[in-house]
Amino acid sequence: MKASTAVPAMFSPVYIDGRLLVDGGLVNPVPIAPTLNHSADFIVAVNLNGWPEQPRPAQVAAEPNNADEKESRGYRAAISKYVSNLLKDHEHDDSRRDAVDLIMQSIEVMQGGIARLKLAAYSPDIVIEIPRNACSFFEFYRAEEMADMGYARARKVLDQQLD
Repeated sequence: MKASTAVPAMFSPVYIDGRLLVDGGLVNPVPIAPTLNHSADFIVAVNLNGWPEQPRPAQVAAEPNNADEKESRGYRAAISKYVSNLLKDHEHDDSRRDAVDLIMQSIEVMQGGIARLKLAAYSPDIVIEIPRNACSFFEFYRAEEMADMGYARARKVLDQQLD
Protein backbone atom coordinates (compact mmCIF):
# COMPACT_ATOMS: atom_id res chain seq x y z
CA MET A 1 0.00 0.00 0.00
CA LYS A 2 2.79 2.40 0.90
CA ALA A 3 4.55 1.79 -2.42
CA SER A 4 1.36 2.55 -4.33
CA THR A 5 1.42 6.09 -2.92
CA ALA A 6 5.12 6.66 -3.52
CA VAL A 7 5.40 9.67 -5.80
CA PRO A 8 8.66 11.59 -6.32
CA ALA A 9 9.13 14.62 -4.04
CA MET A 10 5.96 13.74 -2.09
CA PHE A 11 6.15 10.25 -0.64
CA SER A 12 9.31 8.15 -0.48
CA PRO A 13 9.68 5.00 -2.56
CA VAL A 14 9.67 1.68 -0.71
CA TYR A 15 12.39 -0.98 -0.77
CA ILE A 16 11.02 -4.54 -0.67
CA ASP A 17 13.18 -7.59 -1.36
CA GLY A 18 15.89 -5.39 -2.89
CA ARG A 19 13.49 -3.69 -5.28
CA LEU A 20 12.61 0.01 -5.30
CA LEU A 21 8.84 0.42 -5.64
CA VAL A 22 6.81 3.51 -6.57
CA ASP A 23 3.24 4.10 -7.70
CA GLY A 24 2.66 2.06 -10.85
CA GLY A 25 0.75 4.93 -12.41
CA LEU A 26 4.01 6.83 -12.82
CA VAL A 27 5.24 4.49 -15.55
CA ASN A 28 2.00 2.84 -16.64
CA PRO A 29 -1.03 5.07 -16.03
CA VAL A 30 -3.28 2.97 -18.31
CA PRO A 31 -2.22 -0.68 -17.86
CA ILE A 32 -3.72 -2.21 -21.01
CA ALA A 33 -0.85 -4.53 -22.01
CA PRO A 34 -1.51 -7.13 -19.25
CA THR A 35 -4.99 -7.72 -20.69
CA LEU A 36 -3.52 -8.70 -24.05
CA ASN A 37 -2.13 -11.97 -22.65
CA HIS A 38 -5.63 -13.14 -21.85
CA SER A 39 -8.42 -14.03 -24.21
CA ALA A 40 -10.41 -10.89 -23.47
CA ASP A 41 -13.45 -10.34 -25.64
CA PHE A 42 -13.67 -6.67 -24.82
CA ILE A 43 -11.14 -4.26 -23.29
CA VAL A 44 -12.30 -1.17 -21.42
CA ALA A 45 -9.62 1.33 -20.41
CA VAL A 46 -10.05 4.17 -17.94
CA ASN A 47 -7.82 7.15 -18.62
CA LEU A 48 -7.46 9.34 -15.54
CA ASN A 49 -5.30 11.74 -17.58
CA GLY A 50 -8.03 12.87 -19.96
CA TRP A 51 -7.99 16.34 -21.46
CA PRO A 52 -8.93 18.96 -18.87
CA GLU A 53 -12.41 20.39 -18.98
CA GLN A 54 -13.22 24.06 -18.66
CA PRO A 55 -14.69 24.79 -16.24
CA ARG A 56 -13.41 22.14 -13.86
CA PRO A 57 -15.99 19.35 -13.34
CA ALA A 58 -18.31 20.35 -10.50
CA GLN A 59 -17.88 18.99 -7.02
CA VAL A 60 -20.90 17.14 -5.71
CA ALA A 61 -21.71 17.79 -2.07
CA ALA A 62 -22.03 14.46 -0.31
CA GLU A 63 -24.64 14.06 2.38
CA PRO A 64 -23.03 12.85 5.60
CA ASN A 65 -24.14 9.53 7.05
CA ASN A 66 -23.05 7.35 9.94
CA ALA A 67 -20.49 5.50 7.81
CA ASP A 68 -18.94 8.83 6.79
CA GLU A 69 -18.75 9.88 10.42
CA LYS A 70 -16.94 6.65 11.36
CA GLU A 71 -14.52 7.03 8.45
CA SER A 72 -13.86 10.66 9.37
CA ARG A 73 -12.38 9.39 12.62
CA GLY A 74 -10.41 6.66 10.79
CA TYR A 75 -8.05 6.47 7.87
CA ARG A 76 -9.59 9.37 5.92
CA ALA A 77 -9.03 11.71 8.85
CA ALA A 78 -5.45 10.51 9.19
CA ILE A 79 -4.75 11.05 5.48
CA SER A 80 -6.44 14.46 5.52
CA LYS A 81 -4.44 15.54 8.58
CA TYR A 82 -1.18 14.32 7.01
CA VAL A 83 -1.82 16.17 3.74
CA SER A 84 -2.92 19.32 5.60
CA ASN A 85 0.29 19.27 7.62
CA LEU A 86 2.31 18.67 4.47
CA LEU A 87 0.73 21.70 2.84
CA LYS A 88 0.99 23.86 6.00
CA ASP A 89 4.71 23.14 6.23
CA HIS A 90 5.15 24.93 2.92
CA GLU A 91 2.44 27.59 3.25
CA HIS A 92 4.86 30.43 3.89
CA ASP A 93 7.65 29.15 1.68
CA ASP A 94 6.62 30.22 -1.83
CA SER A 95 9.75 28.73 -3.41
CA ARG A 96 8.93 25.29 -1.95
CA ARG A 97 5.27 25.49 -3.01
CA ASP A 98 6.32 26.53 -6.49
CA ALA A 99 8.75 23.59 -6.63
CA VAL A 100 6.05 21.15 -5.49
CA ASP A 101 3.58 22.59 -8.02
CA LEU A 102 6.19 22.30 -10.77
CA ILE A 103 6.95 18.69 -9.86
CA MET A 104 3.26 17.77 -9.77
CA GLN A 105 2.62 19.49 -13.11
CA SER A 106 5.63 17.68 -14.61
CA ILE A 107 4.32 14.33 -13.40
CA GLU A 108 0.88 15.10 -14.84
CA VAL A 109 2.39 15.99 -18.23
CA MET A 110 4.48 12.80 -18.24
CA GLN A 111 1.54 10.62 -17.25
CA GLY A 112 -0.68 12.24 -19.87
CA GLY A 113 1.91 11.58 -22.58
CA ILE A 114 2.44 7.98 -21.48
CA ALA A 115 -1.33 7.40 -21.30
CA ARG A 116 -1.87 8.73 -24.83
CA LEU A 117 0.95 6.50 -26.15
CA LYS A 118 -0.44 3.42 -24.39
CA LEU A 119 -3.95 4.08 -25.69
CA ALA A 120 -2.64 4.55 -29.24
CA ALA A 121 -0.42 1.46 -29.09
CA TYR A 122 -2.92 -0.98 -27.59
CA SER A 123 -6.28 0.40 -28.85
CA PRO A 124 -8.79 -0.77 -26.26
CA ASP A 125 -12.39 -1.28 -27.39
CA ILE A 126 -13.68 1.52 -25.15
CA VAL A 127 -11.91 4.36 -23.37
CA ILE A 128 -13.56 6.11 -20.46
CA GLU A 129 -11.96 9.53 -20.12
CA ILE A 130 -11.74 11.27 -16.75
CA PRO A 131 -10.45 14.84 -17.11
CA ARG A 132 -7.13 15.32 -15.35
CA ASN A 133 -8.47 18.48 -13.67
CA ALA A 134 -11.40 16.61 -12.08
CA CYS A 135 -9.50 16.60 -8.79
CA SER A 136 -6.01 17.28 -7.58
CA PHE A 137 -3.46 14.86 -6.20
CA PHE A 138 -4.17 15.89 -2.62
CA GLU A 139 -7.98 15.65 -2.71
CA PHE A 140 -8.22 12.18 -1.17
CA TYR A 141 -11.47 13.12 0.53
CA ARG A 142 -13.19 13.26 -2.89
CA ALA A 143 -12.76 9.53 -3.59
CA GLU A 144 -16.47 8.73 -3.49
CA GLU A 145 -17.27 11.69 -5.74
CA MET A 146 -14.62 10.60 -8.24
CA ALA A 147 -16.01 7.04 -8.21
CA ASP A 148 -19.46 8.47 -8.94
CA MET A 149 -18.00 10.51 -11.83
CA GLY A 150 -16.30 7.40 -13.19
CA TYR A 151 -19.53 5.43 -12.98
CA ALA A 152 -21.50 8.18 -14.76
CA ARG A 153 -18.91 8.53 -17.52
CA ALA A 154 -18.68 4.77 -17.96
CA ARG A 155 -22.45 4.54 -18.21
CA LYS A 156 -22.50 7.32 -20.84
CA VAL A 157 -19.77 5.70 -22.97
CA LEU A 158 -21.36 2.25 -22.72
CA ASP A 159 -24.80 3.64 -23.61
CA GLN A 160 -23.30 5.31 -26.70
CA GLN A 161 -21.67 2.02 -27.72
CA LEU A 162 -24.94 0.13 -27.40
CA ASP A 163 -26.90 2.58 -29.57
